[in-house]
Amino acid sequence: MKKTFYLVRHGSTEWNKERRFQGRADIPLSEEGREQARKAKKMIDRLFFEEVWASPLDRAIETAKILTCGRHLPIHIDERATERSFGSFEGELMGSIDVATLHLLRPDYGGESLEENALRFRNFLDDLAVNSEKESFLIVSHGGSIGNFIRLLYREEGQGRTLPRGKLPNCSLTIIEWEDGIYDVKKIGYTED
Repeated sequence: MKKTFYLVRHGSTEWNKERRFQGRADIPLSEEGREQARKAKKMIDRLFFEEVWASPLDRAIETAKILTCGRHLPIHIDERATERSFGSFEGELMGSIDVATLHLLRPDYGGESLEENALRFRNFLDDLAVNSEKESFLIVSHGGSIGNFIRLLYREEGQGRTLPRGKLPNCSLTIIEWEDGIYDVKKIGYTED
């Protein structure tokens, strides 16, 4: 049975604006982020999905509530949908950390590697794809987790595709289908701007 995942990055926060590593820090949506979610709701309203999932972080939960207002679907929370842990780098400005150090992170800084993040997120989607009777899911998560998962899929397919930085704006929609264990990326980082 084919499954469809509508992945949405949460709305903007003050730390996004300041270009700080958020990771697992529970930073709330800014007013700009709430407005982004209200605008994205118009796009999400045209989609059919049977379940709603979100990261346990407030910025993802609030985004999910705004996007699904009026649908009367419960928002399920799963830790595997949360953002990549940046360990001791959380709260630091993005330009202040060496990129090579950032990619490795573990174990020196207590964070999560790109690969660990991607595999955790994949485990979450695999679980829904295999064990749920539902066919379509809205999942509100984070740019790092969604992006790292897409990069993992691209590496596995071996065709040299990459995901450029900045391709997943806040409240953007990514559509991925799953069938017989194979993921197919249909749309990345779509907004109606």
